[in-house]
This record gives sequence, structure tokens and C-alpha cells, in this order.
Amino acid sequence: MDRKGNDETGDGCVREDSMAKKEAGGQRELDGQENIVLCGANSYEQKYYFNRAFDRLPEEVKRELQIMCVLFTEDVGGVLTLEFTSEGELDFKVQVDEGDYLFDEIGSGLKIRQYQREKRELLRGLEVFYQVFFLGLDSVLGEETQEAEREAHEAGAEVHAAGGGVYEAGAEVYAVGAESAAIQEAELKARQVQRLQPGEGRGGVQ
Repeated sequence: MDRKGNDETGDGCVREDSMAKKEAGGQRELDGQENIVLCGANSYEQKYYFNRAFDRLPEEVKRELQIMCVLFTEDVGGVLTLEFTSEGELDFKVQVDEGDYLFDEIGSGLKIRQYQREKRELLRGLEVFYQVFFLGLDSVLGEETQEAEREAHEAGAEVHAAGGGVYEAGAEVYAVGAESAAIQEAELKARQVQRLQPGEGRGGVQ
């Protein structure tokens, strides 16, 4: 997380035009030293920015990104941008005006970790999208497919193990039931034998 005082704009804020300078133009060659801004929100100017180079993203994804950025700046303040690195990883960048004493630095870190945890699939999907369509790393799709297959296999193994546990539990219940039935049958036979034996004081043969 970057906490900066004065930047090129002179007031510590990332303005819309400065973010636009990082906008990726379609499939143009990307500078390996410069991050590409996907989107961002500025609490000082109350503005939201979205890089039009990513217009092909689904509308629901765009809305989710806008909600994330705007809520972040409303909750903790400052300027938040989501930026792709030269390797295609998606980073959260936070910048703060030097005179902003209301900025919640602790809340900022907690909010980012919350997003990284709760929006894990969305963020990973965006990274794959960028790596494939902007960096041309088609191999990423194969890796994602293998990962999905591995997770599905592990999930199936867990279900199978759970099913085995249920079967074993059922077998134990059946064994207990069978043992109980055997005891009941033995007790019944014992009572029958007692009824067949001559009772005391009943005038049996002496």
C-alpha cells in the first residue's frame, strides 16, 4: 500500500487525467515498468474511473468493480486504484493526501484483505482475462483448467470419503441392531424354557 504526500498533481490525489495516462490502448505494447489501471475511485473528488480498454468485461463485473472502489473510498477515504502489473497480477494501490488526517489506514488494510478474501474468484478471473487478452499468455487458460480439474477431483474425493463414513456408520448401526435382536431372541427363548419347567407348589409329579 502506497501512502504518498505530494505527487505530480501537486496535491497528493490521483486525478482522472493522470489515471488516464496509464490507460491501455487495446492490444498495444505495454511498458513492463508501468502498471495499467483497471479502475479507481477518488474520495477527494468523489469520482470513479474505469479504463475503457476493458469494455469487453461483462457489465456485472464492471458494476462489482465500481461498488468495490466507491465503498472503499467512502469507508476509509483516500484514492484507490486497481492496477495490473507487468506480470498480469492485480494490485490494490492506495494513495492519500498528506493533510488527510481522517484517512483510516488500519481500516484500509483490513478492507483490502477483505476484498482479497471475499472477491478471490472475481480478482483471479480478472487476472486471467488480462494475461490472456492483453499479455497473450494463452497457457494461463490451460493452467486454470488443470487447477479447476484438480479442485473438482479433490472435492469428489471428499464426497467419496464422506459417503464411506456414512456407510461405515450405517454398518455399525446395523450391527448394533442385529446384536440387540439376538439378545431379545435369547431372552424370549429363556422365558419359554421357564414356562415349560414345572413350577414350585403347582402339584407337579413328586
